Amino acid sequence: MDIIIFDYDGVIVDSLSLVFSIYNDLAPKYNCKKLKNKQEFTEFFKGNFFDGWGNNGISHKNSEKFLQEMADNLAENMNKVSVFPGVSEALERLSQDYRLVIISSNLSRVVDKALQSKNITVIEEVVGADKERSKVKKIEKVKERNPESKIYYVGDTTGDIYEGKKAGITTIGVSWGFHGREIMNSAHPDYLVDTPAELLNVFKQ
Repeated sequence: MDIIIFDYDGVIVDSLSLVFSIYNDLAPKYNCKKLKNKQEFTEFFKGNFFDGWGNNGISHKNSEKFLQEMADNLAENMNKVSVFPGVSEALERLSQDYRLVIISSNLSRVVDKALQSKNITVIEEVVGADKERSKVKKIEKVKERNPESKIYYVGDTTGDIYEGKKAGITTIGVSWGFHGREIMNSAHPDYLVDTPAELLNVFKQ
């Protein structure tokens, strides 16, 4: 069976405001500058997220502690995160013909808890930053385990698209997440969709 890999934040759940707020609350504790607005925060996602926040002053030594503390805050505030309209239904439909996997810069335990709280039960595997920070490497591991499967990656940032392309799989950009249509288009995904219904149409072709 073919596989669809989804990013989590910005594709499945609308978490930008919460993640940005938590980041800025923690930034002084880790001796890095607070960001002026959400747009500055989304700049981290134009490549690999961890490279981006490293450039903002988070040392390699502190990055794991920062990530764990962000994850704890996200888990405690799960009620402030909502699933994008139409996404749950799209996942249900796609799960009938594809295996669904999440690869995320978030931690696996946070994503697992959120999926449970939102009654999303069709995701077979969650691979978070606790298992590997490079999405390229995570995608390649999925490919290695499933050599006969065609694999797609659905992401909401240019970094997602670049990493999916580097891993050699079909990329699908969505415009409802951290990066809007214009920025997403600059990364030249194989497909670019504006709604979950359009995402379903990609797989009807």
